[in-house]
Amino acid sequence: MKMKKLFHIYLLFFTAVLFSCEDNLLDGVTSVPADPPAVPATSGDADFGNYVALGNSLTAGFMDGALYNRGQSFSFPAQLHSSMAQISGAGAPSGTFNQPDIDSENGFFGTAGGGAVILGRLKLNANSLPEPTVPGDIPGPYQGDKSALNNFGVPGILLGQLLSPDTGNPNSPLFNPLYARFATQPGVSTILGDALATQPTFFTLWIGNNDVLGYATSGATNEAIFTDPALFEGIYTQALGALVGSGAKGVVANIPNVTDIPFFKTIPSNALVLERQTQVDSLNAGYTQFNAAIQQYNATPGLPESQQRPTVSFQVGPNQFLIEDEDLPDLTALGIPSIRQMTSEELVGLTVPQDSIPIWLAQGQGIPNQYILTSLEIEEVLQRTTELNTIISNQVSAVNADATVVALLDMNSIFSDFAANGVSSYYGVALDPTLAPPFGGFSLDGVHPNARGHAFVANLFIDAINATFNSTLPYVALEAAPGNDFPPVQ
Repeated sequence: MKMKKLFHIYLLFFTAVLFSCEDNLLDGVTSVPADPPAVPATSGDADFGNYVALGNSLTAGFMDGALYNRGQSFSFPAQLHSSMAQISGAGAPSGTFNQPDIDSENGFFGTAGGGAVILGRLKLNANSLPEPTVPGDIPGPYQGDKSALNNFGVPGILLGQLLSPDTGNPNSPLFNPLYARFATQPGVSTILGDALATQPTFFTLWIGNNDVLGYATSGATNEAIFTDPALFEGIYTQALGALVGSGAKGVVANIPNVTDIPFFKTIPSNALVLERQTQVDSLNAGYTQFNAAIQQYNATPGLPESQQRPTVSFQVGPNQFLIEDEDLPDLTALGIPSIRQMTSEELVGLTVPQDSIPIWLAQGQGIPNQYILTSLEIEEVLQRTTELNTIISNQVSAVNADATVVALLDMNSIFSDFAANGVSSYYGVALDPTLAPPFGGFSLDGVHPNARGHAFVANLFIDAINATFNSTLPYVALEAAPGNDFPPVQ
């Protein structure tokens, strides 16, 4: 995407987000658990002597569109380990929690100016709008002891890249430089193999999000990153089997509904606001010929209702965006474009180039497919998520056939509830499913939790661990983890 367009969408919509969130913090909140009683931290039936974490950006501590120091330091595995470290005696961690430190305060968001300017993580400016920091830092090789790592989260990976040597091979389309920088043998070793080589006693595995997310954020246009369930099942079986076969116990988290994240919830489908009747009259006049052609087509004798096409109309105030829809009956041979207005349940991606929307509208074009999830596409994404989560659940049941060695954390249900209702107070700290400070639990990219969101996630893992392995791990303090930074004072 062009950086200019990304900035525009943040500039135009973020102020509205800040105002809309604050009014609804206490509406329809979930039940709030009471503060847990203070009890000594114990490992129960688990051994946290060498805890390793495997996954993607959610595990790595990727926040605000970048991997950077603060994000890594507040990754949910690091915060979970801080709880484990309070154990005194059997099952306690044997050392510190080592992550492949990025050694950058700003991280790497992308480039601008033909690559001449390195952009860092998103931050709020003095106008309460997010923008990349300058300069950022392109990640370099990890300089620490690769054999002593505990966090094997790699941003951007699909499930299959967990087991593929090509994830570290720069000549492969599967190459991921954020793994290659700490791979023990780039192009030969695998993420899973490197993790197993550390001889873990306990693990967390949260993987599969990108096998759905990338397809969704592309507007359902890139089938290559929408993992087939049969392929997913084979790879997941192998990965979980290898972890359990090492003798380690652990927690597996399933895949949240990606349509619940602020990336798809920040811009409403009716954000096309027309303030003057002259604007409305001009637009409606411009689409008179289009509407007449649609009406003529709909009047075709014997045409099923399911094959009819909607007309478009505009009014003063909020209007549904005009979009492309390849699933409409194709009338391009008649000179009729495949466009329609959105419905209220359909989703707009956060990166839609807002400055182009008036141009498309004036030219009789809709917002392109890659920025929109239609109702059919949403159904497709949710169905695939359900299929992959069923596989995860079945695999956990299979490895637990003789004895319980793996806990299943139903992140899907928890995050759906969080997205719908929010949390007004979680152990004394407010949290809501937005990216607006001070209470938003998501970072400024609209996809990944911020530091406080990661603390929330760590406590969910703690709940699963304590319930399954008779442990008494204490919760991490949400107030100790920062939310999104407030903008500087003008």
